[in-house]
Amino acid sequence: MLEDTYGLQITLGNPALRRQKLTGSVPNRDVDVLLDALGKSLDVKVHRAGNRVRLD
Repeated sequence: MLEDTYGLQITLGNPALRRQKLTGSVPNRDVDVLLDALGKSLDVKVHRAGNRVRLD
């Protein structure tokens, strides 16, 4: 969804993250707020450089 909606390139430091599912609602106007919420929800660090995002 992040890739399709925001044009981000997502890299996962842990392949097990691919199986994680989240439901709920978060503000989506500001992608940085969304990424922050995602990091906190999954207990991962989010590193962003332009359109590249790595979840560790």
